[in-house]
This record gives sequence, structure tokens and C-alpha cells, in this order.
Amino acid sequence: MDTQGYFTIADRSKDLIVASGFNVYPREVEEVLYRHPRCAGGLRCRPADEYRGETVAAVIVLKPGFEPPSRRAPASSPTAKPT
Repeated sequence: MDTQGYFTIADRSKDLIVASGFNVYPREVEEVLYRHPRCAGGLRCRPADEYRGETVAAVIVLKPGFEPPSRRAPASSPTAKPT
């Protein structure tokens, strides 16, 4: 973190994510994200997961003019509404 509180990401820390025994290549995940017509850019990360070891997560930036879809609470959430 710099003096203004910003982080600079220089490169991937790993070129392979092993999730539940499957090899997931970050480059392939990024290529799929960038092919989406609403995605302007994104950040892919590999949070630790107790069950899978690692998992894949992504944070994306939408292209101008696009809004995120409405979000629904997960089914396990106490605020989830039945459908």
C-alpha cells in the first residue's frame, strides 16, 4: 500500500489454481471475462476455501451504459425470500 492508501498489482502470484482437484488457469478465466459484452475489465483472485483448497473469484467493471443485475439473497440467507 502506498502513502495514499492505494495498492498496485504487478503480476499474478500463481499461474495455476487447484480447486477441488481441477486445474484452473487464471489466464483462461480472464479471457472468458473479457469476451463478455458487458465486461470492461476485471480482477481475478483465488481466495482460500476450506473445502476446495482454493477457489476462483472475480470482480468486474461494467462497460459504460450497463447496470449490474438486481441481486438476490442466497437461498441459505436468513433474508432470502421463497420463490
